[in-house]
Amino acid sequence: MRATSVPPENTGILAEIRDAIDEFAVTKRLEEGRSENTVNAYKYDLHMFFSFVERIAIETRVPVPTIATIKVAHVKRFLLSLDERQYTKAGIARKIATLKSFFGYCRFVGRIQANPMDQVKSPRISSAEHLPKFLTQEEIERVLEFARQRKWVQEYVLLRFMYATMCRVSEVCGVRIRDLDLDRGTVHVRGKGNKERWVPVDGKTMALIQKLILPYRHVPDEPLFTNKRGAAMRPRVVEALFQRVKEALSFPVDKKMTPHVFRHTGATMLRRNGMDISELQDLLGHASPNTTRIYAKNDIEGLNASYKRMHPLAKE
Repeated sequence: MRATSVPPENTGILAEIRDAIDEFAVTKRLEEGRSENTVNAYKYDLHMFFSFVERIAIETRVPVPTIATIKVAHVKRFLLSLDERQYTKAGIARKIATLKSFFGYCRFVGRIQANPMDQVKSPRISSAEHLPKFLTQEEIERVLEFARQRKWVQEYVLLRFMYATMCRVSEVCGVRIRDLDLDRGTVHVRGKGNKERWVPVDGKTMALIQKLILPYRHVPDEPLFTNKRGAAMRPRVVEALFQRVKEALSFPVDKKMTPHVFRHTGATMLRRNGMDISELQDLLGHASPNTTRIYAKNDIEGLNASYKRMHPLAKE
């Protein structure tokens, strides 16, 4: 799940609501073992919802609702606003899932008596809408060439590294110099639930790291990709980089351009080029093969080729 900073308009949210969100976040992080990025995404969604509710209350000159006085109508008006802003069904479904989890928690700890989310259903999402979004090879090359020509040294290496390894943005930001095995051409990655894996890195990308990055890193524990202060680059900074590139290249507004799309793109290309699902699962760090199997559905060209090669009627 994508990590996002909290919207600036949340500062007026009632203290009771802020406290409840913080308690909910701690529960998710410590008791349920959710990642920092996932917890930040929960907080972002909740701040967005309560900021919306507060803004509407102020505009209509009614008292700002507390957690206990939130009604189904508040939720549905919020969801309608997302639809009007052209959120995808998947995006709206994520907001609903967050609200269901939050209000379920509030009901469990006694903050509310009735759960407004009991009467809210998630939108039906077609199988096509579930498919991972990815870039074409030409689009990937445009992105990399743009960063190279702009002489964005670290950014260029970062973009190549993300496409080469298909790591999650949080995993990339967590890579240290000691995690690189230059001889084997691999990187040691810590994924969801602190699960560890080794991921291959292509020779050219590893050579660029040696030439352009390593001379400026002096101890093994230093981050591979850093900000101006030498600290590890934050996921939201990487996400902002992707948006800058998207705007500079004039990609369509509805074209998704995020670190996770880079991950999807690399996985889709490997699958189309014949990589086995079990190998792809290990490479991506998926706990379940069902998560990886969705890339097979993205490979309609491979499916069509197999059909023509194997079906008796297609051979006539």
